[in-house]
Amino acid sequence: MARKSRRASQISLSKPYGLNIKIDEHTNQIPTALYVRLSSEQDDNDTIQNQLEYLKEYVSGQEDLFIYDVYSDNGYTGTNFERPAFMRMMDDAQSGRVQCIVVKDLSRFGRNFVETGYYIESLLPKMNIRIIAINDGYDSSSSSAENDITIPLRNMVNDMYAKDISRKICASNEARRDSGRYTIEKCIYGYLIDKENNQFVINPETAPVVILVFHWYLSGIKPSEIARRLNLLGIDTPNEYKYEYEFQNPLEKKHYWDSGKVLTILSQEAYAGDRFLGMRRNRLYINQQKQEWLPREKWTVYEDDHPAIVSHEDMQQALQMIRKQKESRRKGVERTEKHSKDREGLFSTLVYCRKCGICMHHMNLKYPDGRVKSEGSMYECNGKLEVKSRRGCRRRIKEGYLQTIVAKQIRLLIQAVVDQEEMSRNIRSLSDNRNPVYRIQTAINNLNQSISEVDKKVIGLYTDLSDGLIDQDDYKVMKRKYHYERSLLSTKLNNCKQELVQKEKAYKDLCELSGKLGKYLDDFRLTKELVQMLIERIDVDQNNNIDILFKFNDVFESIFDERLGDIG
Repeated sequence: MARKSRRASQISLSKPYGLNIKIDEHTNQIPTALYVRLSSEQDDNDTIQNQLEYLKEYVSGQEDLFIYDVYSDNGYTGTNFERPAFMRMMDDAQSGRVQCIVVKDLSRFGRNFVETGYYIESLLPKMNIRIIAINDGYDSSSSSAENDITIPLRNMVNDMYAKDISRKICASNEARRDSGRYTIEKCIYGYLIDKENNQFVINPETAPVVILVFHWYLSGIKPSEIARRLNLLGIDTPNEYKYEYEFQNPLEKKHYWDSGKVLTILSQEAYAGDRFLGMRRNRLYINQQKQEWLPREKWTVYEDDHPAIVSHEDMQQALQMIRKQKESRRKGVERTEKHSKDREGLFSTLVYCRKCGICMHHMNLKYPDGRVKSEGSMYECNGKLEVKSRRGCRRRIKEGYLQTIVAKQIRLLIQAVVDQEEMSRNIRSLSDNRNPVYRIQTAINNLNQSISEVDKKVIGLYTDLSDGLIDQDDYKVMKRKYHYERSLLSTKLNNCKQELVQKEKAYKDLCELSGKLGKYLDDFRLTKELVQMLIERIDVDQNNNIDILFKFNDVFESIFDERLGDIG
């Protein structure tokens, strides 16, 4: 401990090397997180408690540190950084509650070479977080930490070690699975584990629930109704039963049965007495971080491995019924999507009620037998006309009426755009004042010439002063006059240049829009594509008067204003 004290005395409490750590104002110490991790709870050589005591003993010998909180991840691999306690610790670090992290060694922090390096070398320094790995002799606040080449090597070794262990575990599991010596670690609801014989045995408390679920389902009762009955009977869910009777740690919040939990039981083929192994796998040594489901032909199956709760016939019948229901739901979703697409109107999401301010709902008009009425479809407002009204606005407008009005307006608009583009092109080819661009350019040239003349007058004024033709007072008066005149001319010149840029942009936009819309003029049809391209929204008032807001309103307004105002 004396060595630790000497090392601490070398570190400045007010400003550790390379970091800007906030010191507690009252204790003059750094709030520190103790992080401990264990991949397996059955590891007798290095327990969570032993790690924690080791870290506490270290911090107690450091004058500049005090323990803010302890963060423990038990049973989590170091190759994955999505660990509950680790993420909680990083949240506290990001918020400033933690300024230092202490771990036994860097392998406890993480075993992924790339991500561990990113945290230690990039993220934590940017967050001004100090990290100490005791056994590795690493302290990010020391002057030697930045150039310590052994840290990346240690991280690489930790990564390779994790992958090597993963490879050995996978090979061992596959060998034991193939030989039938695979140890049962997780129990299935309805069974207990006979650890002495490594065998599933029927649980007299939960097996009747499984039998009841299968009986109801095979009798035609829906999973949602089965869940409702189980809840009424007060039967614990599988998760509740596991925590209360197997872990002796009851859940704080009540859980309830639902159709998903019921279907999970109905899909568990182990209830027919067969044992299935190797259904999922993840292999860290090939950087496979998440588990994947393997195809059924790659599973290891031991038939009649343990006592059956339901017969094979009932199991297969239940699975077949589930598959049919899934297929039926899938087809129902496809029909719904197709029906929804068929129900989409030409102006869906564009028609708004002016009174209520909400989008009007598109609806097809059909007879009870499903035939579409000759009126086609309409848009209805589901908003409220008054606060006390329960029916709401219910304003309606037929789509056919909207199509007639909108088609006429769009056709007129397209014709106006095409005609204006042609007229503007002809006007711009002229070299006289009928061409607005020519007039602006002429005005710019004249203003530049006038500014040059004013500049010459200022130079001549200075010459007259030097030659004694005018006195100092006259010089100042005339100079202010010429500067004011030049300022006015410069302002007009800038306005002309800006107007020229606007005219050029408006003409360019007009040409692009004419090119897009011109193709619709010869064979005009009101299509969804055309409506979505041109219309921003359509407002409908109480008298079914409509107001169309076009997306290119600025272009449409400018095509009728190609004349230049007076300049002078």
